[in-house]
Amino acid sequence: MIAKYKSGKCRAIDLNPNIVKNGGGGFFLSNVMKTKLSVGDKFKKNDVLAYHKDFFTNDNFNNCRMNVGPLEKIAIMSTYNTYEDATAITQKFSSDAATEMCFCRPSVIGKNANIYSMVKKGQEIQVGDVLIDFDTSYNDESLNKLLYNLSDENKDALLDSARNQVKSKYSGVIEDIKIYSTVDLDDLSPSLKKIVSDYYSDINKKHNFLNKYDKENKDSTVKCGMMITEPSEKIDPNMYGVIKGNKVEDSVLIEFYIKHSEPLEVGSKIAHFTGLKNTVGELIPAGYEPYSHYRPDEEVSTLLGAMSILARMTPSILTTLFGNKCIIELKRHLKDLNMDRKKMEDLIYKFFTAIDPSGTNTKKYKGLFGPMSDLQFRKYFNDLFSNENAYLTLDIVEYDRNLKMSNVEAGAKVLDVPLYEYVSLPHLSMDKDNVITTPYPVPVGYINEKRTQQTVMKKNGVSTDIQERSALTNQITGHDKNGRSSDLENIMFKSYDMDAVIRELNGPRADDAVMKQEMLRSIAVNGYVKLDDLTYDIENKTTLNLVDVYFKGMGLKTDLVNSGLMTNKTLRKELR
Repeated sequence: MIAKYKSGKCRAIDLNPNIVKNGGGGFFLSNVMKTKLSVGDKFKKNDVLAYHKDFFTNDNFNNCRMNVGPLEKIAIMSTYNTYEDATAITQKFSSDAATEMCFCRPSVIGKNANIYSMVKKGQEIQVGDVLIDFDTSYNDESLNKLLYNLSDENKDALLDSARNQVKSKYSGVIEDIKIYSTVDLDDLSPSLKKIVSDYYSDINKKHNFLNKYDKENKDSTVKCGMMITEPSEKIDPNMYGVIKGNKVEDSVLIEFYIKHSEPLEVGSKIAHFTGLKNTVGELIPAGYEPYSHYRPDEEVSTLLGAMSILARMTPSILTTLFGNKCIIELKRHLKDLNMDRKKMEDLIYKFFTAIDPSGTNTKKYKGLFGPMSDLQFRKYFNDLFSNENAYLTLDIVEYDRNLKMSNVEAGAKVLDVPLYEYVSLPHLSMDKDNVITTPYPVPVGYINEKRTQQTVMKKNGVSTDIQERSALTNQITGHDKNGRSSDLENIMFKSYDMDAVIRELNGPRADDAVMKQEMLRSIAVNGYVKLDDLTYDIENKTTLNLVDVYFKGMGLKTDLVNSGLMTNKTLRKELR
């Protein structure tokens, strides 16, 4: 989008997805800007030209305001769910707080490789789907031309063992594809050249478009205030031959960014508006959601232990909780008045006078509704009631017009709304005919829930391969390291005398390459494998031998491999 000012200068706003790293979360975000303007529209100083689609909401009631998080109904009470900062949430809350995440799957392809298929931007994929299918890059260009011209049947038969397929570990949508080439276009294979040249062409179109509005900076990477970061020609790697952490020498780096929506799940962390953090320990089954007795048809989406508030010294959560409840109930009460303007205005002014004794908010709404005709008044509230995120908000100023609990109680009294309610918890008994209810009323209200930056995906992952291994220890590493057993798991296995499990996880499924090959061969031939049939030789335990060498290098004697000060390999040479 190009915004042209009266001075003649132009400003560019990129409405395409902009992939950025979410450092603390271990994934990427797709930042997308939205605009309510159309070609030919005029704007004034301080008008919002564009806004982030997730971080802000721009409507006629609240203007452009930051989104804090989904507004959920909660109860402050303790159950087994709230032990040690844990909590339970409903399926609705899980979906409301879903986050769009992007994960990068890089692939380095040799300059002579032939590309058979590649996904496109916007394409939906599933776990295990092939992102790009190519053969091995050979240095002999005549061989590559021969392979390119073979029929599909002959090519598949010849190159079955040489085919490389980069597969996705996630389901979702291809949000973006970025390409970095260290080779000139003319030096690439025909199929790879087409992919890279099409990518360059799209970038050059953007350059040409911006050049029309910023002729002074044709050779600059910044045009109309927008920086162009995508390369449209070959680039040089650093002194180590690396581009963005990947070894790229006479090759092309293609990055696939896969976007998918991740709801809250067991292990996810949430924050109740302020410094009140909980970890989700249970997802309440659909149909068994808690509910309060004032509005039994509306679920209570999560529970917050009272001791959490005391431990974190955040008593202000109660004022916010009850204040939001009054604002939400005001909208519901107004809707029940069926557009009776006099009754609606009387209720609005009476409520805001009670909750804000300074009269500032009452004056604001009298100035808004007073000049309106009946038709304008009806249209305003029809729009308000049809927008689930729109409310008659309360304006406060810290240290000047603070919201006090006594004022909230006065506002709730005007609406005849209880701040404390009995809460029924069907999920505790899983019997709708025998529902457990709190013996006394507890605080119930609405709060904006925040999802923390560190998600479950940061600490957990899925490993579908065991090929990426350390050259020193032969242990699984990189993206596949989730397949390794932790020290805690080994302690647990030992305490339960699970020796066979330890032998398997720390043998053929760990660093013993000989046992691994024997295991895979036995499974392929016989369909099963026995641990007793595998070769157990301490010299094949790569990690153990490495640690033993480290100790010997420090002059420390161990019995990890042998009882001497020599490695087994050196000892054999000496004995010869």
